[in-house]
Amino acid sequence: MICLDLDEESYERGVRYSATELAIVVAASLANHIAASEKLPVGLTTRARLPDNPAATITLPPRYEQSHLLALLELLAQVELVAEGAFVDRLREETATLAWGSTIVIITGRATESLLAILDGLRRSGYAPTLIVIGAAELPIALRQRTTVMNIPTHRVWEERDIADL
Repeated sequence: MICLDLDEESYERGVRYSATELAIVVAASLANHIAASEKLPVGLTTRARLPDNPAATITLPPRYEQSHLLALLELLAQVELVAEGAFVDRLREETATLAWGSTIVIITGRATESLLAILDGLRRSGYAPTLIVIGAAELPIALRQRTTVMNIPTHRVWEERDIADL
């Protein structure tokens, strides 16, 4: 399950739009890799602005079909930042319905204490969370140490070429 944070407050003001565009590209690239290359089911959850809805809650449960991947990619082509996404609350709700052992990829512009607590809880409950932080700055040492101790893979992406390292 790909959990895409499009809450505008999760991204630095000066690079907000380029960072969220990159977050969307990362989500699309991962979805394509998971479904087309790995032949595994892929899903998406986010809260975003759509052309016909200023604050849509979007959930596409994990599925295998090529048509599902195309629908997911088409949706990602339409999403935009939302003013109040309540990403952590959405993440908590959505992951409660996933099968034990599911991989959960969180894409965000900021790793908050509440997000790290949820990730740790997910890992302890038998899920496989991965954190991808979109941002120009290197990940703080304290964050890297903490996610290492929690055994949560953590990556920073700032350029499209960084996607290949995921």
